Amino acid sequence: MQTLLVRLVALLGLMSRLLETSALTGAPWGRASRVFLSPSQVKDRRLGLKVKDSNFTLGGFPSLILAGTIHYFRVPKEYWRDRLLKLKACGFNTVTTHVPWNLHEPRRGQFQFTGNLDLAVFISMALEVDLWVILCPGPYIGSDLDLGGLPSWLLRDPKMKLRTTYKGFTKAVNHYFDELIPRIVSLQVQEDGPIIAVQLENEYGSYHMDKKYMPYVKKALVTRGVKTLLMTADTGQDLTGGHVKNVLATLHLRSINKATYETLSSFQGPSPVLMTVYTASAPDGWGALRHSLDPHLVMRDAREMLAFRFSLNFYMFHGGTNFGFMGGSAPLHNYLSTVTSYGKSWPPAAAYYGALLTEDGDYTPEYVTFQELFRSVTVPSHNLSPNEVHRPPQPESRPRVVYKPVAATYYMSLWDALPYLDEPTLSAKPVSMEKLSVNQGSGQSSGYILYETAISSGGLLTSRGHVQDRGQVFLDNLYIGVLDHASTELTIPRRSDYEGSQMLRILVENQGRLAYGPDINKERKGLTGDIYLNKSPLRKFKIYSLEMKPKFIQRDLPNIWKPALFQPRGPAFFLGLLRVGDHPRDTFIKMQASMPISADWTKGVIFINGQNLGRYWNIGPQETLYLPGPWLQPGANEIVVFEEWKSALVIQFTDSPQLGSPVPRGTIPQNVVAVCPRAECQAVLPATEDGLRHLHTDPQTSTEVLTVTEGWTPKASLAHGTHCLCSDDLSGSLPLRLGLWIPAQRTPESAALGSGQQRGGGSSVGRGLLGLAVMGSPPRFRTELQKYMQIMATNTSSLSGRASTVPFFPAVRFNWSHLTPLELKDRSVGLQAEEGVGRNPYFTLEGHEFLIFGGSIHYFRVPREYWRDRLLKLRACGFNTVTTYVPWNLHEPESGKFDFSGNLDLEAFVLLAAEVGLWVILRPGPYVCSELDLGGLPSWLLQDSGMRLRTTYKGFTDAVDLYFDHLMSRVVPLQGVLDNLYIGVLDHASTELTIPEKRM
Repeated sequence: MQTLLVRLVALLGLMSRLLETSALTGAPWGRASRVFLSPSQVKDRRLGLKVKDSNFTLGGFPSLILAGTIHYFRVPKEYWRDRLLKLKACGFNTVTTHVPWNLHEPRRGQFQFTGNLDLAVFISMALEVDLWVILCPGPYIGSDLDLGGLPSWLLRDPKMKLRTTYKGFTKAVNHYFDELIPRIVSLQVQEDGPIIAVQLENEYGSYHMDKKYMPYVKKALVTRGVKTLLMTADTGQDLTGGHVKNVLATLHLRSINKATYETLSSFQGPSPVLMTVYTASAPDGWGALRHSLDPHLVMRDAREMLAFRFSLNFYMFHGGTNFGFMGGSAPLHNYLSTVTSYGKSWPPAAAYYGALLTEDGDYTPEYVTFQELFRSVTVPSHNLSPNEVHRPPQPESRPRVVYKPVAATYYMSLWDALPYLDEPTLSAKPVSMEKLSVNQGSGQSSGYILYETAISSGGLLTSRGHVQDRGQVFLDNLYIGVLDHASTELTIPRRSDYEGSQMLRILVENQGRLAYGPDINKERKGLTGDIYLNKSPLRKFKIYSLEMKPKFIQRDLPNIWKPALFQPRGPAFFLGLLRVGDHPRDTFIKMQASMPISADWTKGVIFINGQNLGRYWNIGPQETLYLPGPWLQPGANEIVVFEEWKSALVIQFTDSPQLGSPVPRGTIPQNVVAVCPRAECQAVLPATEDGLRHLHTDPQTSTEVLTVTEGWTPKASLAHGTHCLCSDDLSGSLPLRLGLWIPAQRTPESAALGSGQQRGGGSSVGRGLLGLAVMGSPPRFRTELQKYMQIMATNTSSLSGRASTVPFFPAVRFNWSHLTPLELKDRSVGLQAEEGVGRNPYFTLEGHEFLIFGGSIHYFRVPREYWRDRLLKLRACGFNTVTTYVPWNLHEPESGKFDFSGNLDLEAFVLLAAEVGLWVILRPGPYVCSELDLGGLPSWLLQDSGMRLRTTYKGFTDAVDLYFDHLMSRVVPLQGVLDNLYIGVLDHASTELTIPEKRM
């Protein structure tokens, strides 16, 4: 009620001020004030857009601006007209678009204004479909782009001060504007074109580093021939900081705010109000919860703005796609990298900025609703006849198609591709990608960068925050782990089968520079400073630039593509051919396959005929990538996938995008919780701003929800990396995990959970709740886990053996007991045997009670091509562990001659088990029995007439030692590399389990 009263007071205040303004100025307040004039309705467009008291005028007549944003660079050129026609048919009279400097000048002095970047064609096309244009040329435009649309080569200057009058910046801006502005001057309304307004910069009031900067931008535009209406755009609290004298100030807001309007009036006087950015949601980031604004609230706000004669721009009308690496990041705790899709629809299909068209340009129900709204408020001017107010027919939706799955029949490891890249840079110290001498001295802008250096020992590798953004670490070709914004240390094992130095490789991904904020001057990527091994800085680097440009992706490299007979581990490129008919259609590539989760792709980039479709990542929320029909050609189309980790070897298609389930702003599901991973803490907190549970039942849906404040940020998001308050030293505490309560059965107690329950509450809290599923993993995995846990629910008490004392989380010990490597973040503690108090001994893993559900598979008895199939079936049955035996007689068929290849590649089998999500129990013998010839012992041992097998007879132990030297050199390093992927080793009698005291 209080919120409603506050809103009514604000609206009444606005109404009063508007009436006062109308009375003082004589501005019309009748039906004509809600006219939305289009270019075809204005006889003399050269009069332009003017400000007259509290009104805009076009051709001398009052008119409101009803605009929608479309980014031409995020939409295939072949679809520009379709999207503009749909904007016009909805009732808009203006299109707003931003101009990305980094795309138009990717290298210093080299400009691109053709193809999908032909700005002049887009503007002219807008006029053809009867739309005005508001142009936002920057130089900084934000728009969730990498560096806010600024070119990364600016950061080659170590003293660079972006968005200021620093000479190095203004010199580059002047050069860019010399190329850009002449292309659009003739398209201004004064020249009979459609451009009615030009925006200076973007939200500079929130940056405000230099008072002279905005006047400089104004002068830079005017002196080059811009004479149409100029305006700034800022949020309410930053209006004064971004304002420029004699330039119209406009607003970036989600709703009407009395205080903002009063601030605007205080320095601008009576003037029309233009909501330059009216947005319905916030960016989606990889690994984060999705939020959207209730469409009913958006509609209510739109009606109110039109009632008050406000002009508005809907951001985004059609968002399109972050093709390639154009997406930026948000400075939310740890970086939040923007997903590939930029134009999603409303719930339930998910919402990103609540676009009225989907990513592929289809209509949403909200499109129709807004269309009806605009028709209800649009009336003809007294100067125009009714038949002059018209809209074009609504274009038909374009059909989508589901193509047949494509097999990735060939692969090329990144290591095999290195000789075919440009010459690497040799440097004593690490060099960021911007400072490389590639691209005619402009540096590397995006993609990946590989650093190689020789090391002679293992130890602690420390990044000290110099890995930007995500670095995969390899010892030679062996994966070690990841360094990123949150994880800054990694243990490097010493491989006992190597002598001398080893190659340390760090493959760093630029996940997108910050799109906004005061830290954009620091946004250099790659290794931005020294990296340390045992506190000593590493030196002598070989650095490879991996921008993934079309010229490399499309290179003919027949000699290094290998048949993908099994599923190789990345980083690697995978090649497949998609064959289409004479009329290619839009489709979506489905990286999260409709099959067991281990058949999914993990993380990487997709190319179609050399065009970069964008990033995919199995942490979600986005699971499909948009493939525009115009980018396909009749016949064969080459698909290249760069996979960082694990491939699926099958590329599937769907006609419906899968972009993640949204969480409406203001509420989150009742079963979302935050879990502290510290074994000593085990806190389970409702994921609210203050850590308190505020529960109520939605009367319409009978669903329990947690209410949170406007603008809530999930306290437990993996992407945000927030920490539990269980430790005074936050730097040493662990990030909270975001999870879901999984109800075993609905009980009266669980249905009646009240508000105000706090940490450490009574025993009835959470009764009937069974377990936790880590969010961010593929949905099918969560479903599989839930089903399995529910099957086991009836036996919870007998398996756990005692009541849990963990607040809000009954049976937590059991719930962790059957999780797999995919769910446990820190496996360094390993498997431990606990004596138990008043009960039988039990295992613990990561500090929690653990039960082994194992099944034996003999890799040597199964064709290698079927290993994955058998492991998948083991996992799908509910097992969490595979046990395998190692036959000495097969691995050393002749004394001193060893075979660990093909069907005997034990390392590959173990790595495959890890990919599937299984623990491994290894039984290396030397005697394994298993109904093998001589129980797996090699027959050549019997050449010794005095041989005594399975004893300490020297002839036997000498042979065992030599065999174990070769065998253990292969499996022991993996134990440390994979964070104790192996649970341990059972001896030949199978009566004991040996747990190593420390990791390698």
